[in-house]
Amino acid sequence: MSQKAIAEGIQIVVVPTPELARTWLEGLQDRLLPNVVLLRLSLAESGASLIDLEERLSLIAEFNLLVSSIPVMIIADRDRFGDRLLVARHGGAFYLKQPLLPSQAVCFCQQLLERSSWG
Repeated sequence: MSQKAIAEGIQIVVVPTPELARTWLEGLQDRLLPNVVLLRLSLAESGASLIDLEERLSLIAEFNLLVSSIPVMIIADRDRFGDRLLVARHGGAFYLKQPLLPSQAVCFCQQLLERSSWG
C-alpha cells in the first residue's frame, strides 16, 4: 500500500506499533500534519489479544484528541456492526474491510481528501 500511495503523490509515514505511533504523534507539534491517518485493526478472534485491541482503539481516541481535524480511517479484518460501532465510539471516521487492494485504499483516501475540508 505504501508504494501505491507514494506513486500517487501521497506522503506517508508507516508506524508499525502503537508505541511507535504514540512517539510519532507526540512529535507532530513541530512537523507538517498528515491529511489522513490510516490504522489497521485486527478484530478476529484468532487475531490480536484484547489488550492489543484496547491499545489500538485508544490510539484512535488519542489521534482525535491531539489532531481532531484529521480523519482516522480504519482497515479491519472483519466487518460486523458491533465492530463499526466500537471504532466509531473511539473516534474512527471511516471503516474499511480487508481484503482491500492498495489501489482501493489509496483511491478512497484521494476521494476523501477531494470531497472534504481535510484536503
